[in-house]
Amino acid sequence: MRWEVIGDAPEAAQRDLVAVLIARGQTLAEDPVLRGLEAASGGALSRAQALGDLTGKRKEQRLLYPEGLGAPRLACLGLGKREAIEPETLREAGAQALRLARELGVRTLGIAVSASAADAVAGGADEAGRLVLEGAALAAFRYEVYRSPDPEGERPDPTRPEAVALLGTQPTSLAERIDAIARGLATARELGNVPANDGTPRVIAERATALADAVGLGCEVLEPDDLERAGLHALLAVGQGSANAPRLVVLEHAPEGCGDEPPLVVVGKGVTFDTGGISIKPSKGLEEMKYDKCGAAAVIGALEAIARAGLRRRVIGVAALVENMPDGAAYRPGDILRTYGGKTVEVISTDAEGRLVLIDALAYAADRYRPAALVDLATLTGACMIALGNRYAGLFARDEALGEALRAAGETAGDRLWPLPVDAGYDRQLESPHADLKNSGGRLAGAITAARFLAAFVPDALPWAHIDIAGTAWSTEGEGVYDKGATGFGVRLLFSWVEAQAARSA
Repeated sequence: MRWEVIGDAPEAAQRDLVAVLIARGQTLAEDPVLRGLEAASGGALSRAQALGDLTGKRKEQRLLYPEGLGAPRLACLGLGKREAIEPETLREAGAQALRLARELGVRTLGIAVSASAADAVAGGADEAGRLVLEGAALAAFRYEVYRSPDPEGERPDPTRPEAVALLGTQPTSLAERIDAIARGLATARELGNVPANDGTPRVIAERATALADAVGLGCEVLEPDDLERAGLHALLAVGQGSANAPRLVVLEHAPEGCGDEPPLVVVGKGVTFDTGGISIKPSKGLEEMKYDKCGAAAVIGALEAIARAGLRRRVIGVAALVENMPDGAAYRPGDILRTYGGKTVEVISTDAEGRLVLIDALAYAADRYRPAALVDLATLTGACMIALGNRYAGLFARDEALGEALRAAGETAGDRLWPLPVDAGYDRQLESPHADLKNSGGRLAGAITAARFLAAFVPDALPWAHIDIAGTAWSTEGEGVYDKGATGFGVRLLFSWVEAQAARSA
């Protein structure tokens, strides 16, 4: 799909479909965007208003076929009351326009935001345009890899529309930015959705390697023997019950002139399928445990987006890939593991495997790369999902400045974060009589004790934050800008954070 920003007035745009976003109760004569469409269409909008068909209420959709416009179809999409318009309102309207274009099977779509609606968000028309295109990009993704061909055309063509343009705005770099993010999101969501039979650690590592070659990222893959030599024994233990051996993928974005600076390092949990191991999960919903790799998928997708956009900051992405299965070789409750760096962990639950994967990856990344900041993303705890639902991911930041930077990036990007405690008062729940720590602190404050467990393996002086995306990485029903399945949560967040850090370093 091609993304464009063009200066054509909406009434003159040569598109198969033009969608205009309208706030409730807007007066046509007072809005330059609507005034132009009204005049060129011979009063089509005012007639629709007079009939009560066009009100601008939230999610309203009216398709008109007036003569006199550059486009044969005009869709009027409602945003609701102007004072209630939020960034997500515009993203969802962009998604609505994209889905309508796909349903109609049109090749080209133009989207215009009425002036009064654009003025309702901080940043005005430029920000409104970014939000609308971002929403369209999120809705553009369809995961139909495993569906049979549709020769009768009963399903919407996932390749349509072929081009999406923001209208009435002077060309900027926005189109290139949206394209980079959209491609990174598509990669993350595709990797998140791929079933475990085709998404083993080896296969995902191979796909990351091919992606790195395509976009100019450095890439290193640690095979099982490499992991053993390096001392990542906790990661290896989680995978020892599976026929599909673990991998650790390291991607590096090092623009010219930035190669010597301390990198920003992002680490993603990539459990390609999580049965729970010996502490096996119930069968209900088990098919969705392929989504336990969405942290690693987001890291891979974010590095792609950062590379395609050419952001001027050195970034390293680490994807820890493993499958958690129960067989005769699987690790057990009661086992004591020696982790990277030498600390020991008593295994209480083999279903608390994600934190074991992460502690080795985090300690390895901190030791090897000496980062300026370290951030991890993981579908880590059901406790965080219960606390925050699917609206926010949990943010556990040991460094206040890093936490604020990530929260700000999340607000800009639409991957929103909510801060939760990460203080040492919870450490008592992780005490073990036989090892340095145990890998589960029980039901109370489960998301917090998981974060405290990770903190024990990250140097105190290193700015570090843990982001629990258990509730946000997967859409169970499909709503707003997302279809059912992997959301790519974290790609936009990491891109926005790195973009801001690059601007500070410039």
